[in-house]
Amino acid sequence: MNATTNNHDHERKDVDVRALFTVAFLLLLSCVAIFIVITLMMHYFKVHEPGVTAGQANIPLTRARDFPHPRLVIKPGASLAELRAAEDSDLNSYGWV
Repeated sequence: MNATTNNHDHERKDVDVRALFTVAFLLLLSCVAIFIVITLMMHYFKVHEPGVTAGQANIPLTRARDFPHPRLVIKPGASLAELRAAEDSDLNSYGWV
C-alpha cells in the first residue's frame, strides 16, 4: 500500500470578519460617492440647460413625404427571369471572357 496518507480535515481558520466588513464598508462608501456625484451633475445640467429646449424631446421632425414609397414586386417570376437573362447575356458575352 501507499505509505503516505493525506489528512483531509476541516479548516483551521474562520473567515476574516474585519476584511469582510472593510470591503462592505468600501462598497457602501463608493455607492454614496457615486450617488452624490450623479446628483450634483444632474443639478448642474438642470441649471445650465437653455430655456428654449427645456422640456422638449430632441426628436427630429419627420414628414411622410420624406420617406420613399415601398417598391412592390408585381410579377416576381418575370423580374427573376429578366435578371437571369441579363446574367446569362453578361456571362456568355465577349466582355466576360
